[in-house]
Amino acid sequence: MIELKKILYPTDFSDYASHAQTYVVEMAKKFGAEVLVIHITSGTIYPVAYSIGVDSGDLDLQIQAAAKTHLKKIVDGINALGVTARSELCVGEPFPEIVATARREVSDLIILATHGHGAVKHMFLGSTAEKVVRKAPCPVLTIRHPEHEFVHP
Repeated sequence: MIELKKILYPTDFSDYASHAQTYVVEMAKKFGAEVLVIHITSGTIYPVAYSIGVDSGDLDLQIQAAAKTHLKKIVDGINALGVTARSELCVGEPFPEIVATARREVSDLIILATHGHGAVKHMFLGSTAEKVVRKAPCPVLTIRHPEHEFVHP
């Protein structure tokens, strides 16, 4: 029998990720699993900020503070549904941070939303979900948003 003790739920705060949260909560309830909600911010240097005299360090801190607030709201909502959840804010690139967190936390499952970008955009940008599926140390459940569901002809 499959035993899930820890589910990793990466979110970018999009509608796609919100839709995946439904699956996260249901799977966690079914297996009595803990949920770790993570969000990844990029410690990006903003060249435009320097030209207008804005300190990008302050901007990064503001972005991280807003992300922590949003993560708390998500965790509080999941906890209110009877599931144990906690959050973590990571800095870096999404794909490596998700995989590293899954390893470090010994996650049993990653539930990840897909954005359903077209083939051309995917060819140039790649897919975070696809990279996670290929490199994750545990199974990955990818969730597509309902507006992108396959419709039989």
